[in-house]
Amino acid sequence: MAENAHGGNDILSATAGISYLYGDALRMRTNVEGGNDTLTLSQSADGLAFGDAEVMFDHSRGGNDVFYGRGTLVGDASALVGSAQGGDDHIAVIGTAVGDGLSMSDGSNGGSDIIQSGQAAGDALWMYGSAEGGDDILSTGLGFSIATLRGDSA
Repeated sequence: MAENAHGGNDILSATAGISYLYGDALRMRTNVEGGNDTLTLSQSADGLAFGDAEVMFDHSRGGNDVFYGRGTLVGDASALVGSAQGGDDHIAVIGTAVGDGLSMSDGSNGGSDIIQSGQAAGDALWMYGSAEGGDDILSTGLGFSIATLRGDSA
């Protein structure tokens, strides 16, 4: 998405096979705002879903997205760079959940996420530079007997 663009409030659903879902765009450039999307990976689908984009740059802001399903669900993007801001997402997954991004750097901030999963990181797997985590709620509310929950990063 180009500078100063805004993503729509979309509903994306994968029903079978291996799927990759991006709520708004592959890349979000300067001052882009993601929409408030709903992403679903059904029981017969296995995949990877990003609430907003693969990479968010330079003051972009993720939408407040809702996720359901199985696989790996990431609240905002694979990487938040250059003061990008994660949205306030709600994720319920059988699989792995990450609240904001796989990595956060360069002044990025995590959103306040609610995550229900057996394996979860509230903000990112890797945080470096001057990244700051959000105020997240993590729980094992999906019937998991063994869980790995991390408040900010792995």
